[in-house]
Amino acid sequence: IPERLRSMLDVSPLPGAEFVVRQMVSTLRWTMGSSPSWWLALERVGAPFPNDVHFRRPPPAVGVEPRWEAFTAGAGSVPTT
Repeated sequence: IPERLRSMLDVSPLPGAEFVVRQMVSTLRWTMGSSPSWWLALERVGAPFPNDVHFRRPPPAVGVEPRWEAFTAGAGSVPTT
């Protein structure tokens, strides 16, 4: 929580909390990094795909194939045409 909000809420971080949270976020990113569900979520909203993440192939869906092929060809951030 940013310092300004901590002072408004009158709370202080627990010792080691930042380390634990960073580890949790890192673990979640590692486990979800290759998730076909994450790829499909990015696809639904038209968001760019991260270049450093290797996704597993999502299940077949209407309209997904062209962007998947472009993504796996090394385009990374696929244009929305």
